[in-house]
Amino acid sequence: MAANGAIRGRESRGGRSTLSRIIRGALITWLAMAALAGATGAEPFGDAETAYRRGDYATARWLLRPLADQGHAAAQAGLGVMYGLGQGVPRDYAEAVRWYRKAADQGHAEAQSNLAFMYESGQGVPQDYVEAVRWFRTAADQGDQRSMLFIVEVEGHGSNVPARNLFGTYFDSVRTQPHLFH
Repeated sequence: MAANGAIRGRESRGGRSTLSRIIRGALITWLAMAALAGATGAEPFGDAETAYRRGDYATARWLLRPLADQGHAAAQAGLGVMYGLGQGVPRDYAEAVRWYRKAADQGHAEAQSNLAFMYESGQGVPQDYVEAVRWFRTAADQGDQRSMLFIVEVEGHGSNVPARNLFGTYFDSVRTQPHLFH
């Protein structure tokens, strides 16, 4: 699943951004968890997972959209990822945020975390560190490991550290401790 370029200068090996890799990892986790949980509409959702894994993003989107329109949080989060990465659809950060928010409002922890990253980076929404931290906390309260790590970093540095430095520390942790994000 190759991203179309780097996101806001967080370029790493192979031209992929850390944010793109994190979102891709979240999508894989999202697909696995939803399949194991036997989500409503499991057969179309499983078919969407299969299509996505073989790189048939148009089919995955076609299968996810009706589920997302019916309020299926995992399908909504998946569409957010696809719009954020431009997979099967033109890359559209505002549309990614729209789908993440729908899933996040239903309590989908990974969508909450991805929405926090969008606020942190100012993609699809005005950059807002306070809103980013709020969404990271909400996701961390549900056990999202990426968000927990971020919150630990924020609380460990105290309020005298500029938010931008905290996000940099978070992304450094992702690079040096990738095992925490599998």
